[in-house]
Amino acid sequence: LSMMEQALRSGDPDRCREAVASLVDAGLGLDRIAGLYVPELARILGLRWCEDSLSFAEVTIGMSRLQRMLRELGPEFQADRTAGRDAPALLLIVPESEQHTLGAILLSGQLRRRGLSVRLWLGYRTADARQAIGSGSYDAVMISSARGQTLESLREVVNSLRTVASSALPVCVGGSFVESPDAGVDLGPSVHVTNEIDEALEFCGLTTRHAPTACGAPGG
Repeated sequence: LSMMEQALRSGDPDRCREAVASLVDAGLGLDRIAGLYVPELARILGLRWCEDSLSFAEVTIGMSRLQRMLRELGPEFQADRTAGRDAPALLLIVPESEQHTLGAILLSGQLRRRGLSVRLWLGYRTADARQAIGSGSYDAVMISSARGQTLESLREVVNSLRTVASSALPVCVGGSFVESPDAGVDLGPSVHVTNEIDEALEFCGLTTRHAPTACGAPGG
């Protein structure tokens, strides 16, 4: 972790690749790096900012390099669809107002490693509903919502999906919103709030081939 943190904070972006290569040479699998090390590094960067030992700009650059690292780790972080045609399909959206996307990217990778077909839609606006739902035949929708997102704006996101999708289409809301006082408010039929992947998939009626190295939440 110390080596990877130094790589993220260095002026040389190639040091991140070198750090990952060193971990692989040491016997760590890419699933473990993505599922354990990347989330912990994101937490460390946030902690450094809270301690005032890193500036906002330095944290932003570090998070950007983490996201690039994820994309380079494997195809499950690069493509929207890497599973077979018969795989259950999910639409994972991050609302336009949400600036933190690393958690959703991590989640998409974990779900794809379970054998699911995932379309990741970043910067979702309510006006995107028809295009988003029409971009595939989805078995469920997951929304990554931050703690700071208002209940009203989240309802607008859910309602926009309901205007073009069946009312029976399961919708799961996750992310730091789950920790907010509004998390227990009813968001409508077939809507569930949770930060547990297994619980979310069970609510959606989806089965997967195996669990990822480390479980995460539907969101960051």
